[in-house]
Amino acid sequence: MKPKSVLFFTYGYIPHNSPGVLRISKFAKYLSKLGWSSTVVTAKDGYTSRSGTLNHPEVDRSTIIRVDEGALGKLKRAQSSLKGDHGSALWSLKGSIAKLARYLLIPDRDVSWAIKAFRQASRNVEGIKPDVVLSTSPNPSSHLAASAFSRRHSVPHVVDFRDLWCASALYSNLPIRGAIERKLERWLLRHASAILVVSPGMREVLVAAYPEYAKKIHVVYNGFDPADFAFETPAPSDNVFRMLYAGSFYEGRRDPSPLLNSIKLLKDEGTIRPSNFRFDIYGAPDRTVHSQVEALGLEDVVHFQPVLS
Repeated sequence: MKPKSVLFFTYGYIPHNSPGVLRISKFAKYLSKLGWSSTVVTAKDGYTSRSGTLNHPEVDRSTIIRVDEGALGKLKRAQSSLKGDHGSALWSLKGSIAKLARYLLIPDRDVSWAIKAFRQASRNVEGIKPDVVLSTSPNPSSHLAASAFSRRHSVPHVVDFRDLWCASALYSNLPIRGAIERKLERWLLRHASAILVVSPGMREVLVAAYPEYAKKIHVVYNGFDPADFAFETPAPSDNVFRMLYAGSFYEGRRDPSPLLNSIKLLKDEGTIRPSNFRFDIYGAPDRTVHSQVEALGLEDVVHFQPVLS
């Protein structure tokens, strides 16, 4: 019997290092254990790339089609690679152009990549012959590319929302743009065979907005692969209360100020101090959060750490 095959549309994939890459690469890993083969359409040197340290030998058998992300991705990478003062005129200019493009491009700045990804997958459809196509976001452009492929080639489409689309704070609510995106989202969900979200709360939000599609909205949690943690980590021997945040703040669109203000109050009253409390923030630098920590005088208890493998 012919083995089943899945075609993934995902902007990020191994060896790039991000939580979304982990989720989709683990899909590929465990589907392979169930007899499925995978083809992955992904970006070539995309702007969301982190250090290329992530690798899963068990999914190396997947066919990977890397598609160039276009001029905007190159611009974003050039901005990120600039050394020195992030307040420099050149850094600010490139940042402003990238932000303007994010507002003008619908549904997001990956749209040029998504168009190319759809065309490339369609040119290779005979060699791929998928039984199902699965797309993952953010950003939603990957869903639209997969949906177009699904309809052209009569293949069921599974939509994986790692973050919500129109209900997410990460996307613009400008009146005209918002109306267009809501129509695109409804079109996407109408044609999807199944819709995945990562939490019951996200499912509730999506069902409230689209009750007619409730039966095909399912929760597949984020998690971890025990095989990645086949080692013992000793517990800290000191009495320090430790907190950790790993990820992005999306240039101030996710606001940690309630937490930071609470830490400030506890520090001022003497409940916490550097000897008994530590908050580590791992990830790409965010100027907004750095400024908040400095303004509150929390540098001795809040520590910024780099992106890790």
